Amino acid sequence: VAKIMDSEILEPIVSTASGKVRGQLREGIYGDTYYSFDGIPYAKPPLGKLRFKSPQPVEPWLGVRDCIICPAKCMQSNRYNGAIEGIEDCLYLNVFTKKLLSAKPLPVLAYLIGGRFTTGDASRNSWGLDYLMMKDVILISIGFRLGALGFLSFPEPELQVPGNAGLKDIVMALQWIKKNCQYFNGDPDNITLFGHSSGSQAAQLLMYVPQCENLFHKVILISGMQMHLR
Repeated sequence: VAKIMDSEILEPIVSTASGKVRGQLREGIYGDTYYSFDGIPYAKPPLGKLRFKSPQPVEPWLGVRDCIICPAKCMQSNRYNGAIEGIEDCLYLNVFTKKLLSAKPLPVLAYLIGGRFTTGDASRNSWGLDYLMMKDVILISIGFRLGALGFLSFPEPELQVPGNAGLKDIVMALQWIKKNCQYFNGDPDNITLFGHSSGSQAAQLLMYVPQCENLFHKVILISGMQMHLR
């Protein structure tokens, strides 16, 4: 059952294992309303000595964290003009749900952005969630490191750049979702991982990662396959 600490109407406050978060009630393009919690951190900012390294668990916070503004996208190069956009402090996820309370917990959809592993934005500003918010589901979009910051790899151990930081980010986000989705009325035993393009490829790769066992139960692969299944 969601631990709602304030009004469900405008500014719900939910207690997670990391701390309390405040969301907001929003109206979709079809006239339906849903709850939005934007920019919940699932890992420490990957800055300084943590650059290129495996993500570290987020430190719990005191008080109530406002999660009403879309987080910045992960650092990337604009595919059209080459301009550098986004920031390195980008390991956040966004939770959207139509209901914070119901007779039984809702299925969870964990979404991975596409963009050739080099571009993309997990915030609600960049992709349409309104149709899904007409359904009784919990939708969670995941921001993860892209480009060199997410996938640069060197074989020399002394360089301490083992690679696949972006995929490791997703694993940590899924661990957070498994642990915390119940507080948003989600079912931790009914999590579907899905994505499009490179997000679909990432979802397929994570099907074979031992650390992902029991973190999700189904996948939806849209317009992207990393390998052929036989």
